[in-house]
Order: sequence, then C-alpha cells, then structure tokens
Amino acid sequence: AYDELNAFFTTNERFVVEIEVLPSAMQPTDTLTLQDGVNLGVSKKILTQAFLKARQLFFATNHDPDLETLCLESTRVILLFDPEHLTAANFRKRRIVRIEESCSKQDRNPIAVALQREVVFLDSILTSPLHRQTKSPTLWHHRNNITSIIRLHRGLADGFNFTGSVIQTELRSVFRASERHPKNYYAWQHARKMLTKIIQDFHGDNTDDEGNIWWCVQNPSDTSGWSFLAFLFQRLRSRDWKFNLITEILDVVLRWEWQYESVWAFFR
Repeated sequence: AYDELNAFFTTNERFVVEIEVLPSAMQPTDTLTLQDGVNLGVSKKILTQAFLKARQLFFATNHDPDLETLCLESTRVILLFDPEHLTAANFRKRRIVRIEESCSKQDRNPIAVALQREVVFLDSILTSPLHRQTKSPTLWHHRNNITSIIRLHRGLADGFNFTGSVIQTELRSVFRASERHPKNYYAWQHARKMLTKIIQDFHGDNTDDEGNIWWCVQNPSDTSGWSFLAFLFQRLRSRDWKFNLITEILDVVLRWEWQYESVWAFFR
C-alpha cells in the first residue's frame, strides 16, 4: 500500500494531484487504488496501512542525513493520512531551510526546485476533497512558513511555475480549499497573514480583488470569505475603488434578494 501511494506521489511530484478517500461502496477489487492521470482514489483501509508503513520508515530514517530522501517521501503519506503530524511537517520545513542555507548566490536552483515541489505537494493535500486536510491548522501554518521563504526568492518564480505573483498563487489555493471546506477559518487566516507580511509589495493589480469578489458572490453564505473581503476593503485601494466595490456587490445582492447574514455583516 505504501509503495503504491509513494510511487504515485513520485511520478506526479511536479503536478498538483487530486486525492480522494473512496466510500465503502467504491472499493477497487483488483487494485489497491483507483488512478486516472493525476487523480487518485484510495480506501481508508489502504491509506491506514500505508500510513503505518510510512510512520515506521519516518522514525527509522529521520536522524540519518544519508536517508533524507526516504524520510521525505514517508512524510507525504503521513501528512496525507494525519495532517496534524507536527514532526513530519517540521521535518519538511527544516529540510527547506537547510537547502536555502546551503545554496550559493550563483546557484539558487536547488532552493527554487525545493520550494516549487513543496508548493505543489501542499496544493495537492490542501485542495483535494479531504475534509480534515483542507482545514488543517498544521498544514496551513507550514504553508505560511513556505510563503515567507518564497517571498525572499521571488525572482525565481517565473522559471518555476509560480504563476503570476505570490499573492495570486496563494489566494487561488485558499479559494479552492474554501470551496472544499466551507467557512475554512485556517485557509482565510493564512491569506490574512500572507498579505500582512508582504503588504509593502502590494500593487493594485496584484491582490486578486476581482477573484475574491467573484468567490464571495459564488459562495454568499460563507462568512469567512466575506470577512476576508472586508479585510481587503480596509487595507487596499482608493476611496473610489471602495465605492465601486460596494455598488457592484449591492447590485448583485438586491437583484438576487439575498438574505444571508454573512452578506449583511460585510456591509455593516
């Protein structure tokens, strides 16, 4: 079970994958998992077996620098099963820091690759239809740490698929995770922390205001999304932009006769 999950992660380490725990009525009969490209379905039983093997590997290798790759691979399965496994998350963070410290100014390729792979892995876990994982405080805290390091190496973004700005990339992940798990406090809190840290980098076109407005309109009952929009509203843009925003949203609310408390709390 572990070998199959590990092989799936390794084969698709450059791509954001989607993983789902299969219901009991959809258990595969002739394979351990169901795979379709970058999509994976796995039963709770197989995932548990893989986790037990991964945990055994992790504690057998996490103190041996020569076995770092094996240890790193085991953390993928551990965090897929148990997103609150602090030891595994901290191992991944320390590895990124070690790579960053060992890179020379002339060759920053290792840290760029490591950051890109970490973002892809976190996107895969945080945006898959996995109820606990999408709202994991441990994983979102780890994501926030990685974002802080990425900001220091923004010049490498274009060459390693950090599409657009760091802000837009992170917000897209938050939007997707919040669709998977409504009222996703930890995802939106990550967005607040991320924007606060890099507030000096803000430019009007980089904050994905339109994306946030669209998300709120598509999810009008989600108070967390509206609270984040209010956070942006207080910090960004001119008075004219704020007036246009209120007018645009109010027009939609009145047209559809929304009675959601979350919407009216935003206007208050």
